[in-house]
Amino acid sequence: MTTLASQSSVDAPHPRRPRPPLRGAILLHWRKGTPLGRWPVASIRTAQIDKPRRVVDVAAYILEKMGPITAWKLQKLCYYAQAWSLVWDDAPLFREKIEAWANGPVVPALYKRHRGQFSVESVGGDPSTLSPDQRETVDAVIEHYGGVPAAALIALTHRERPWKAVRARTRLAKSQRGDAVIPLDLMAEFYGGLYAVEEE
Repeated sequence: MTTLASQSSVDAPHPRRPRPPLRGAILLHWRKGTPLGRWPVASIRTAQIDKPRRVVDVAAYILEKMGPITAWKLQKLCYYAQAWSLVWDDAPLFREKIEAWANGPVVPALYKRHRGQFSVESVGGDPSTLSPDQRETVDAVIEHYGGVPAAALIALTHRERPWKAVRARTRLAKSQRGDAVIPLDLMAEFYGGLYAVEEE
């Protein structure tokens, strides 16, 4: 499997999870080009949608897996984890809002934990609160985006519609400060569209 971590460009295909989300045995997505309807019946399970966690718990899990990383990279990995959770799990990974700041999407609640730090080692969260499905989602995001520099991740979010649309709607210049919230439905629509196009 080709991942962003192994490429020089962040224009690679979206991340993939080892298996697709299954909700009440409703087949929602495709896996590696094979329709889920062709899977053996024994492989289909009924799953419950996990409750959203705290963003600091998600960040703590990322730091546990990756070690110290820059504050901006941690923010972008949390953003993409939220985005792909909306697509794969049909539910937000964490409950805190995401805002369209000048340096890309930022979770203010997480920012308060690492403010003034360049490299972040701890944010005080509890990674053990994440369910196996939630950890699987974050793992896929780390595999795909983890090797990409923070500056490249910021540039990537600047090219994608959720951040651009919110900044345009509030008439904020690219480098202007702002606290407009990026709606979850906008994230789900955009990244879900990427997933659908890639799987066709």
